[in-house]
Amino acid sequence: MPTLAIFSGPPGAGKTTVSRAVASRCERAIVVPVDDLREWVWAGRSDPVPEWTDETARQFRIAESAAADVARRYVVGGFDVFLDHCRIPSEIDRWVTESFAGLDVHRIAILPPIEQLLERNAARQNKAFDPNVLIPVIRGVHAAYESADLTQWHVIANTDGIEVFAQTLYDLLRSSQPTQGE
Repeated sequence: MPTLAIFSGPPGAGKTTVSRAVASRCERAIVVPVDDLREWVWAGRSDPVPEWTDETARQFRIAESAAADVARRYVVGGFDVFLDHCRIPSEIDRWVTESFAGLDVHRIAILPPIEQLLERNAARQNKAFDPNVLIPVIRGVHAAYESADLTQWHVIANTDGIEVFAQTLYDLLRSSQPTQGE
């Protein structure tokens, strides 16, 4: 059975970079950044900054459902699937329960120290907005991961170089038991 993994953690943790680096080690793999699905909304998109609203939550759940549909199709087609999504652990757990019944899912929390996240954010140049608006989000999401029950998760700091880290994570995914979708 192909690997199905969700890479999550605070902004700046390295979810996109790591998921792509791990996927590059596979024979057939797809990376699904959930934010990219959200970017398809051309009018009426509700972004999480500067304020999280009920509409933001609704749109995130729509994107999560769409990403789960894509993931299922590619897993059935024999592809390893790596979902890249910034959400707090309880929402990832809800998503796994609601959307991945019958599938084995690896939940990967990429959780560098808060100081490293803030440094990475300050150095970002790939955003169309001032990355400083993400500082409260980084702190809040990091705190949510720090206080969550992550017993069904693989928790990785991502403090090594990307190639070493990606190989270590690839090996972990190949050798460990995923959690079950409910």
